[in-house]
Order: sequence, then structure tokens, then C-alpha cells
Amino acid sequence: MNTLWKKKYYKPSTTDKYFEEQPTVFVVCGEIIAFENERLAKAFPGLSELRQEVLVLYFFFRYIDKKIGEAYGRSRTTVNYWKLAALKQLRKEWERLEHEKRKNDTF
Repeated sequence: MNTLWKKKYYKPSTTDKYFEEQPTVFVVCGEIIAFENERLAKAFPGLSELRQEVLVLYFFFRYIDKKIGEAYGRSRTTVNYWKLAALKQLRKEWERLEHEKRKNDTF
């Protein structure tokens, strides 16, 4: 008999991941994007399709503003404006969701 089994007994076990939170997925720019943060996943659909695409291209695909601008036929400064406006809108939605969560937790 193997000496490892003589020294230590390992109980067979499994981990049930059914109740663990699953990431929320979106299809943006033809790619599947997964958000593990629940509030971010709830806030993201509130953005327009263009703003979603700009944020995904910038943060997930690491495109620079100039490259995004070339894809949309716009200047780098326009893309930067789109990106900042999208982040501002996302932050407002995030804060609204946080306020609702706090409100629901107090009752």
C-alpha cells in the first residue's frame, strides 16, 4: 500500500458552486464581457450603445482614444469626451444604486 495513504487520510469532497454569484455577461462589440461586480453590471446597461462600446474598447481591449476615433471616424478629442461622459453617467448610476441599497438596508 502507498505510504501516503498510511500517513494522511483525505476525505473526498466537492464544492457546490451553484449558489455562488455568477458574473453578469454582456455582448459588446461582438465580444462577451463579464462583470463580477453586481452594481457595475446593473449600471452598465443604462449607458447608450456607443458609450458602452467606447468604455469596453478603452478598458477591456486597451484601445487608445486615437484608435477608437479612427474606428468611428471621429477625432481623439471627441472620443475622450465620449469616454468622460460615459464614466460620469456610469458614476451617477452607480451612486443611485448605492443610495437605493442603503435605503433598502435601513428598513
